[in-house]
Amino acid sequence: NMITEVEWSYLAGLIDGEGSIRIERNKSRNLQGTPTVALTNSSPTMITWVLSKFGGHLYLKKSKSCWDIYWLGKNTLIILEGILPYLITKKEQAELIFKYRELVGKRGKDHKLTQDNIDKREAIAEALSILKKNSQVVKQKEEEHALDIS
Repeated sequence: NMITEVEWSYLAGLIDGEGSIRIERNKSRNLQGTPTVALTNSSPTMITWVLSKFGGHLYLKKSKSCWDIYWLGKNTLIILEGILPYLITKKEQAELIFKYRELVGKRGKDHKLTQDNIDKREAIAEALSILKKNSQVVKQKEEEHALDIS
């Protein structure tokens, strides 16, 4: 079932507002990280629709009674390619994931990253972390400002 531009743009809006684009760290191989897109929502209708259209893994957050849908690795790239033209607040983070993915080692027995690529990946992961913190600060400032108006 084909995904329309409207559906991709809708998903982009959801991820811009209630999602995250990050490098998920693997504890056992801390130099390798998995590109991840996640979306948190409390609406069963929304979650069902997103899963039916875009697939993904479902995780119930019991403490908040909401769900996370997340995409990993190659699926992250598919999702990001679809939503990239429509992203506003997380566009730079999505672009960093593509740069991160370009710096992969060869598959198979020689699955090794050069030190240079490891350093570049670390810099990209750090940039993603800074962007996330900055967007949280901006959001907090916007909320404070909105409270000042009323």
